[in-house]
Amino acid sequence: MCGALSLTLAALAHPGMLGLQNVSSDPSRVSASTPYGPLTAGDRDFVVKVRSAGLREYSSGRTALEKGTSTAVHTAGRHLVIGHSALDATCRRIAPRPGITPPDQPTPSSRALWGR
Repeated sequence: MCGALSLTLAALAHPGMLGLQNVSSDPSRVSASTPYGPLTAGDRDFVVKVRSAGLREYSSGRTALEKGTSTAVHTAGRHLVIGHSALDATCRRIAPRPGITPPDQPTPSSRALWGR
């Protein structure tokens, strides 16, 4: 878990760390130049999807903690809450820097699917 979370946080903080500098700097893909490097539509989409997933997964984790009856369900719920809370906080902190506005609520389809 920790390795995947760290890699995702690094990708949010600096896409060049993952070797994406060639793709990101292609002038046909750049939607904005920022002090942090070129920003593409794909970069914006990634941040929005991370935030959307965080809203959905955090809610699912809380439900598992509140309603779960087994140790395995509580462990999974705790993993979702802890992991997605940290990732979500980083996403919300980083997103405004290049002018990305992440969603505040889950999509209607997520709310229907997850019941929240």
